[in-house]
Amino acid sequence: MRRFIALPIAALAIGSVGAHAAPPKPGAKTEAGTQSVYTVTRDGSPIGRTIVDIDRSGDTTKVTSKTDIEVKVIIVLYRFKQDVTETWKGDQLVSFKSETDDNGTNHEVSITSSPKGLTILADGKSSTAPAGAVPATWWSTKFVKAKLLIHPDTGRVMSASVKDIGPEQVPVRGTPQQAEHYKVSAGKDFERDLWYEGDQLVRVRIKDASTQGNLIGSDLQ
Repeated sequence: MRRFIALPIAALAIGSVGAHAAPPKPGAKTEAGTQSVYTVTRDGSPIGRTIVDIDRSGDTTKVTSKTDIEVKVIIVLYRFKQDVTETWKGDQLVSFKSETDDNGTNHEVSITSSPKGLTILADGKSSTAPAGAVPATWWSTKFVKAKLLIHPDTGRVMSASVKDIGPEQVPVRGTPQQAEHYKVSAGKDFERDLWYEGDQLVRVRIKDASTQGNLIGSDLQ
């Protein structure tokens, strides 16, 4: 099964303090900054969620995301868990780290920046990428402007092409809202449809080729 991120963006409901506490509103300020939660669905049925926390201090932005997916038909058929931490200085990536459990296969990716570009350490193997490459985590419209993407699960560097489809109405927190639709392609096995309301990611959709084209979605709640 192919994933999206959101993902974190992958792909999501907002976390609460206690088991019966009312969750904060999406995008509401917290002690750490702002938090958004996305419900992950497969052909319309919920299979998990992604929680994204964004903390801005001056020109420094720290983003953490957690994705937890489980596909179950009587028994568990597939699990996916991922923790991501990334730090930005303006529009420049400073560091990135992901830990992924893809149905029992574990991956670790770290990215650090230097004046010469980016150093990627993926599952113990080192490689480099130009400074303009960005991890495909989608939490801002800055990602749809990139020509080179780094796969957050594996550290693979991918050439990207982006088409701006234009404004469309999509449900955001249960209400139809105008959002800008982008289609990103980085090879035949990596295609994403993304919708943004301003700079806020509100929806991600992919077609899961490994399961006869089932639609995997992630929608802001």
